[in-house]
Amino acid sequence: MRGDLLNRAVELSPWLVELRRDFHRHPELAFQEFRTSAKVAEVLASLDIPFETGIAETGVVARLGGAGPSVALRADMDALPLTECEGREYRSAVEGVMHGCGHDAHTAILLGVARLLSGMELPGPIVLIFQPAEEIAGGGAAVVRSGVLERNEVKAVFGLHVTVPLEVGTIGVNRERCCASVDNFRAVIRGKKAHGAYPHLGRDAVVMAGQALVQLQSLVSREIDPLEGAVVTVGSVHGGTAPNIIADEVVMEGTVRSYLPEQRGYLTDRVKEIISSVASAGGGSAEVAVKRGSPAVVNDPAMADMVLSVGRDFLGFESASFLDRPTMGGEDFSYLSEAVPGAFFRLGSGNEERGIVHPAHTSDFDVDEGCLPVGAAMMAELALRWHEEGRGRG
Repeated sequence: MRGDLLNRAVELSPWLVELRRDFHRHPELAFQEFRTSAKVAEVLASLDIPFETGIAETGVVARLGGAGPSVALRADMDALPLTECEGREYRSAVEGVMHGCGHDAHTAILLGVARLLSGMELPGPIVLIFQPAEEIAGGGAAVVRSGVLERNEVKAVFGLHVTVPLEVGTIGVNRERCCASVDNFRAVIRGKKAHGAYPHLGRDAVVMAGQALVQLQSLVSREIDPLEGAVVTVGSVHGGTAPNIIADEVVMEGTVRSYLPEQRGYLTDRVKEIISSVASAGGGSAEVAVKRGSPAVVNDPAMADMVLSVGRDFLGFESASFLDRPTMGGEDFSYLSEAVPGAFFRLGSGNEERGIVHPAHTSDFDVDEGCLPVGAAMMAELALRWHEEGRGRG
C-alpha cells in the first residue's frame, strides 16, 4: 500500500474544502450541472488529465493511464430543489436549490483522486466518472447508454456516499445488498359524483381509495417472505372538493422498494391489481401507472472485501466495518454496478460535537469536511489495488 497516500490527501484538505464549498455555493439540479461540469473540466485540464465532456448531457469522464481494461470511480454532481438553512458562510447562493445530499463533497473527492493520481506511474487505466442527475435516477442510466463503459473497457466500478450517521474518520460497506430498487406509482381512481346526502346515487372514489390503501398495507406483510425486505408506501392521497359531495376522483401516489428483481416485478404488478380490483368492486375504475426507477445496488463481495481492507489499512480496524443492514433508499449507482461488478460504500461525515447530525435531504444537512481527504485516499487506493490484484486480467 502507498503508505503516504492518506497523508498526501490530508495535505490537500484546504484545496478540497475550497472546491467543495465552491460547488456548495453554486448548486445545480439534475441535467443542469453546467457550471459544475465546467469547473470539473477546468481542474482536470490544470492537471493535464484528458477528459470528455457532454457525457449523458452534462457529465464529464476522465481517463488516467494507458490502454486496456480499466476500473472506474464515480461521483454524482447534482443538487436538490431545497432551501438551505441560514447562517453558513458557504450557504447556497441559488434560492431553492441546495446540495442537501453531499454530491458537492463527492465531486470534490473525485477531483482529489485526480490530483493524487496525476503524475503517478499507474498499474493500469483508471476512469473518473462525474455523473449528472442521480437525484432523479436518470444520470446513471444515461452514462451507461452513452457507451462510456465500453469505450473505456471498464471492468469494475467503485462509488461512495457521505453518511452522517457514521462519524468522520470511519467507513462502512455492505458485503452484498446495499440499496433497494425504487419504483413509484400514480393511481387515478374514478367513481361517480353525487350529493353527500344521497350516497346511493354515486360511486364514492374516496371509499375505494381507502379500501385500496388498507389492502396495500397487507401486501408486504402477507405476500412477501418476512426474511426479505420490501416496502410499499402511499405517500400522497388527494380527492374531493367539499365535505358534502361524493368525490368522483382520487389520486394516490406511492413508492415500492425491494432488493430482488422478482420481488420488484411482483410487487408493482400487485399494486396495479389491488387498486384496479378494489375500484372495480366499488363500481368505479382505476388507471395505475408505474414509473420504474433505479434497480437495487448489490455489491460484488470481493470488491466489498477490498473496500473493508483498504479502510482498515488507512483508518484502523475499528474504523472500517461491514454494515449490518442495507438501506431501503435508492441509488442510481446501480445502473453502473449492473453493467459491471461494483462496490458502493458509506463515508463517515457526521460529527455530533459540531452538530453535524442532520440527515440528507433536509435544509440543515452538512458534512464534516474532514471526510474529504479520507474519501479521496480511499477511492484512489481502491483503483490502484484493483489493478495490482490482477482484477483487470480476468
